[in-house]
Amino acid sequence: MFKTIKFKRSPFVFLGESLLILTEGNLMVNEIVMNILELELLTDDLIKTEVFYNEVLGLQTVSKNESYISFIAGATKLTFRPSENLNPVYHFAFDIPKNKLMEAFSKIEKKTEILEVIPPDKIADFYNWNAKPFYCYDNHGNIIEFLAIVYFAKAPEKFF
Repeated sequence: MFKTIKFKRSPFVFLGESLLILTEGNLMVNEIVMNILELELLTDDLIKTEVFYNEVLGLQTVSKNESYISFIAGATKLTFRPSENLNPVYHFAFDIPKNKLMEAFSKIEKKTEILEVIPPDKIADFYNWNAKPFYCYDNHGNIIEFLAIVYFAKAPEKFF
């Protein structure tokens, strides 16, 4: 079992009770309950990152100092560490309960711009995967995906 995943390039990480890995156009779904306990990413601005994740996503800061800031996202401790003008950009996803998709969409849309997937639609329909995601950027240009997967027998109870 791993505790920390560190990425320096653009990974796809799924934070929630199930794990999705996107590799070379193939989707691998593991419905076995797997919790990513910790995820460390880089940011060029810890202060703006804290403001975004607190105020826009509503994630609670659990610890911080001059060299990191950590939030709780479901079962995952999400930590950002400073980079030195590397401009790291990531794509990661939050597991949204299938019956809470519109609630999550409304909550996020009130605080930041939701990206159009196929204009003017802002919620994609991955009918082959039985999934519906929507996306936004964080303060640093990371792509944040909010993904409701109808396929999973056991959906999380709440988002965040």
